[in-house]
Amino acid sequence: VSCGTPSLCVAVAEDGRIAVTGEPRGGASAWRVTGSPTGAGGLGAVGCAGSVLCVAGDGAGNLHTSSEPTSLGANWKATNGGGSVLITGIACPDASACVAVDNNGDVRTSTDPDAGSGAWHFENLVPFHQTGLEGVEKNALFGISCASPSLCVVVGSAGRIFTATEPFGPGATPGGTSSSAAARRAPLRPRTFFRFREMSWRGAVTRRRHVKAHFRFYSRTKVRGHECRP
Repeated sequence: VSCGTPSLCVAVAEDGRIAVTGEPRGGASAWRVTGSPTGAGGLGAVGCAGSVLCVAGDGAGNLHTSSEPTSLGANWKATNGGGSVLITGIACPDASACVAVDNNGDVRTSTDPDAGSGAWHFENLVPFHQTGLEGVEKNALFGISCASPSLCVVVGSAGRIFTATEPFGPGATPGGTSSSAAARRAPLRPRTFFRFREMSWRGAVTRRRHVKAHFRFYSRTKVRGHECRP
């Protein structure tokens, strides 16, 4: 649920329905279902900027935007911000600034949320991590809140809390990774997985065109060196 104004709240449901109210304190009768975005695979989050823009996220990583969220049969435009898993949180501090997070540690930011997939910048904030044979992903992000376009806070699994003071500028995602307009519009490559052994990093996911990796080697015995090979 998201309340863009004191007199507008929008709620989304797992079955794809969207409900709105102009009187949040008016009880059940004050809510009405306005429809369901076409092709929405189970809605998990919504964020509204006033009454002029709402963005809803579904279970397939799609973002649905509407400039008339209170209208019956409102038109919701679907776009994909680069992911493929459940959107768990969306915050829109104003109509030209929205952030979405999902349960795979991904963050999407946009300064023009209604302009389609090319207007969303995708970044993996928490790499995929797997321990032993459990096969359990522990990089989920559960929600996001933005007090303004200059402050956003993300909460995730394992007690992680991330903050960003420039979520839509240099260092466009929580974590401080710089990006440019060209990079935001660059086609995304398929996901690349890195895996390591022992007690070090076991996995990472990226969609960036160029990846810089830093490695640190150690040994429990006195070895003279390490050898790397692809």
